[in-house]
Amino acid sequence: MPADCEKISTEWLSHAVHAEVTGFKTRVCSEGQVAITVVLHDIEYAAPRDDRPSSLAIKMHPADEGARQFGYISGLFSQELYFYTSFCDKLPGIVVPEVYGIWSDGGRPGQDPIEFNALMMEDLTKKYEPYSVDKSPDAQGVEDIALGCIAPFHAAFFGKVDLEEYPQL
Repeated sequence: MPADCEKISTEWLSHAVHAEVTGFKTRVCSEGQVAITVVLHDIEYAAPRDDRPSSLAIKMHPADEGARQFGYISGLFSQELYFYTSFCDKLPGIVVPEVYGIWSDGGRPGQDPIEFNALMMEDLTKKYEPYSVDKSPDAQGVEDIALGCIAPFHAAFFGKVDLEEYPQL
């Protein structure tokens, strides 16, 4: 796993997608308080591969030590990996990006602290306008996204380990 998004290499990406990658471009898609998401696009393979993505997103721990420690100590990274490894498929009506790979420094997601992590997933900028880096939503659009679906979802599930009982949204 790369130490930060700037250290993503063709060698690492080749191992991650199980195909020889000869080049790609990177753009920062989003940088929150405790994570950074980069989009790897224009991915070039040594041999044409229709079964491999031409772009993907990687959400990972931030390079900043203070932000990373906050995510680690508060269990944010562990909770997020738990959501993608054990829970997202149990939520009726919730559509999540396809996950291609998950890396972490160990521990059981949702139960043990996780400091270093990377989540490789489908590039949503191709499907959903709110995620597009070419056409960003205006201030009202961002507020509608955050307050309309993300905040209630996070509030309902944050801190839960036993998610067999679904919280009310």
